[in-house]
Amino acid sequence: MAIEESKDLTSLSLDELIRNLKVHEMINKKDSKIVKAKVERKSLALKAKKESSDEECSTSGSERQELPMAVRRLKKFFKRRGRIPETTSERTKRRIKETVMIRTVKVIENVLVAATRIISLENIQTH
Repeated sequence: MAIEESKDLTSLSLDELIRNLKVHEMINKKDSKIVKAKVERKSLALKAKKESSDEECSTSGSERQELPMAVRRLKKFFKRRGRIPETTSERTKRRIKETVMIRTVKVIENVLVAATRIISLENIQTH
């Protein structure tokens, strides 16, 4: 009879108590070996996972340079196709250029109008 099953330990003989104690210690040792093995497996798995993620993170210098270059190429490609919306700064720059061009065109128009008037006046005065 096991110690846990016995309500009255005085009813067990000394040999039975020693035998039960040895069985209990053997069970505890097996349980602790199983627990240690599980902990070691988890530790190895975590270590392997960490090493693989470290390898993925440690890319060569050329790979680090290729990624931004690829992103820029994609942005250019989609921008030419009109699929990437302009940023606020790009939109502002474009509007400033358009405004400068419009003002330049107006100045040129005014100069042409003034030159035409001068030529007309000269023609009128010479005739």
